[in-house]
Amino acid sequence: NLAAREKMAVASTLAGTAFVNGGLGAVHGISQAMGGVAHVAHGTANSMMLPFVIEKNIPGNLEKFGKIAKLLGENVTGLSKWEAAHCAIIAVQKLAVDLRIPSKLTEVGVTKEMFPAIIKGTMEYRLLAVNPVKITEQDGELALQVDFRKNKDAARLHEMLWTWREQAAKLEAGEISQEEYDSWRYHYPEYDNSQVRAKMPPEGLI
Repeated sequence: NLAAREKMAVASTLAGTAFVNGGLGAVHGISQAMGGVAHVAHGTANSMMLPFVIEKNIPGNLEKFGKIAKLLGENVTGLSKWEAAHCAIIAVQKLAVDLRIPSKLTEVGVTKEMFPAIIKGTMEYRLLAVNPVKITEQDGELALQVDFRKNKDAARLHEMLWTWREQAAKLEAGEISQEEYDSWRYHYPEYDNSQVRAKMPPEGLI
């Protein structure tokens, strides 16, 4: 399919132009470290870790992530800026499913024993400082733990989605601080799984 291949070549060139001028961030730091430790292909690692990094970065620019969601085909009409921004995560997950990107770190040879080395490599990434929000070692550990623990039970997925929405709504309303929200995410990663939203049936994506 030459037409499709041509469009992918153009898209790849545009992406390269964008990150050469705008810089890279946390997802490349994590992916680079995963590649060095577990020999995961860089594109695959980026695709697997991007949903978590988007969720972490959303407070850095709600409007931009809402625009990304819209450009990726999500209907954000009538949604708040916060909700529209989080639709970007859903869009990226849908794309990953379509492209058959591995959904679990175990599928690409990452083990829990590798986590310390991956986190260390992430924190040493030279462009981490230009990420829209500050990334800590706890964030790196949470990203890996969340991706490592996949739960396929539908009822559990609904529970996790609604618990996440409740906490996100409290943050948006100012009922809890960003620090309190991050602490909740760290201590209860199973309820904050950004992968969950892509696995939900349409009726679950309220």
